[in-house]
Amino acid sequence: MHCSTWMLVLLVLAEFTCLVAGNKADKHDLSFSSLTMPSTPENPTTGGTEDELTPEKILPRALPNYPLPKTFTVERTEDFYIKNNIPTNSSYTSVSTMISSHYSVSSVLPLLDVRGFRFDDGSYAFTGGALLRFLMGNLDSCSILGMNLFYYTDEGEIGYYQQLSFGLEYISRRFEVYANAYFPLGNTKNISCTIFDDYNGDYWANFSCIEEVSYSFDAEFGCNILHGNNLLLYCGLGVYYLGGGECFEKTRGIEVKIRPQYTDFFWLEARYRYDSLFRSLWQGEVGLQIPLYRLRESQKGTCGLLDYQVYQKAHIFEVLPTIKFSEWTTNY
Repeated sequence: MHCSTWMLVLLVLAEFTCLVAGNKADKHDLSFSSLTMPSTPENPTTGGTEDELTPEKILPRALPNYPLPKTFTVERTEDFYIKNNIPTNSSYTSVSTMISSHYSVSSVLPLLDVRGFRFDDGSYAFTGGALLRFLMGNLDSCSILGMNLFYYTDEGEIGYYQQLSFGLEYISRRFEVYANAYFPLGNTKNISCTIFDDYNGDYWANFSCIEEVSYSFDAEFGCNILHGNNLLLYCGLGVYYLGGGECFEKTRGIEVKIRPQYTDFFWLEARYRYDSLFRSLWQGEVGLQIPLYRLRESQKGTCGLLDYQVYQKAHIFEVLPTIKFSEWTTNY
């Protein structure tokens, strides 16, 4: 991402922080205890005042609960080390937003999760899905049980690919559990060939590039080791499975991640994956988020969950696991 883009994001975050601070100050000034009403003459007939004070006249009007963007996020994901086969389109920049109404305890919260990606090779991808999160419990303690359905479209190096996924999730103040299944749609393999026949005699060489996707599955168990107002620390341990195809065998892998986070504005994430196909893969991620839900009075602490946890993105494969192989064939 260009420096000017990062500067624009930082400026927007600064302006947003000032707006949130001003918004909270305005709400404090409108609190019931701080209101002072001018005295009015007593009504001799009723013994009260001519303008009786009622709760409806004092309390501010409730805000409408329409579906609105709750977060806007910019992330950069970078590969640090790759061995043997190379997963295509692995380094990328992404933007995303979560859209929903404001939540309440013991209710179902529908959300939309929309993400766009630009990869380092110049290709693009889109992921969008719908989530349902049920906030179980009461005002003292609650957790989330949710499900999601996502659609993927990915511009590979050779062709386009599509995929559907279905997932389940459980989120509490301390622990988080996720499980997802992925199913490719339509074409799952593309082949590009280049023939070299400019030789003396009847000789030729053929270079083939094969790109393929398959069905897959992943699951993750995570723990919020730190769960404060300003500093959060999430650690996760996951497994994944790639169903294989014509050019590669089924494979199982393990993933470990750690994510320190400052409030709901900024985080760093480090991930390590290992399987028999890709071998070792290190990834790093930097994320900047504008928590638009802070424009409305925060419900932090109402039932033990942070607003960030309620409106966080679904834990899924962000892009299709695309496998790429190449081979030479000759007649000599």
